[in-house]
Amino acid sequence: MTAKHKEDNREHSQIRTKVEHVFCQWVNEIGGKLMGSIGKQSVKATIRVKNLVYNFKHYAFWENQNPKAVG
Repeated sequence: MTAKHKEDNREHSQIRTKVEHVFCQWVNEIGGKLMGSIGKQSVKATIRVKNLVYNFKHYAFWENQNPKAVG
C-alpha cells in the first residue's frame, strides 16, 4: 500500500470506530437497532432519544472518571 492509502485508511478507521461505539451501545444497552414506532417523525424522535440517552451515559461515565474536571 502506498503512504497515501495508509493515511486514508487511518482517517477512515478513526471515524469508523467512533461511530461503531455508538451503535454498539444502541444494540447492547438502549434497545437495539429496531424502531418500535411507525412514521418518519416518530422514528426520528426515537433516534433523537437514543442519542440523548447515549450522550447522558457518556457524560456520566466521564464525570465519574474525574469528578473535578467536569462542571
